[in-house]
Amino acid sequence: MYEQQLDLFSSADIQADRPLPLSVELCPAATVLDDQALIAAIPDSNLADSIALAAEAGRRRLAAAIPSLETLCRRFSGFGIDRMVPEQAAALQALAAIGGREAAQAVSQLIVRGVVQGPTLNLAVSTAARIGSTLPTDVLRSLLRHPDPGIRASVCGCARRRQELISVMIDLLDDLNQGVARSAACALGQGNVIRAIVL
Repeated sequence: MYEQQLDLFSSADIQADRPLPLSVELCPAATVLDDQALIAAIPDSNLADSIALAAEAGRRRLAAAIPSLETLCRRFSGFGIDRMVPEQAAALQALAAIGGREAAQAVSQLIVRGVVQGPTLNLAVSTAARIGSTLPTDVLRSLLRHPDPGIRASVCGCARRRQELISVMIDLLDDLNQGVARSAACALGQGNVIRAIVL
């Protein structure tokens, strides 16, 4: 008897249940939500809502929203090698607006754990420099040698008070990218390193 091999990709003779109707639930405008509802809505929000919700959390300077903003960023871990991840960018901008020690620690953790990368890493590093995040020395050293000149320039602001990184920063004075060399000179100057020069 001749047996024909089964076609595993055929949908013949298969009856599928009718799909349930999808209920589209629109998020209320971020500005009308109270603080608790706003914070609760951030972690699982879609693209359009997450940007509005994060911006509103930043506008209100809601320190209680910091864990939710971190969770939003972690949802997109591994994405964005070649392009900015809008949800992560919105969360980082909100963390910068909120400021303070907890926001600085959150940004630091997002960088250290590799949650952000590519252009979003550049934004995270510049945010870290702006709000005073503390990064481990080995992470700073790696970022000071990053192939992206924008990241090298931004991380100078985080590394300026680290004595163990002065030699790396001095090497950056000869960086082929003028923005990096200028950032290194400014950082060294702010750290009172005599060898820093104004470019």
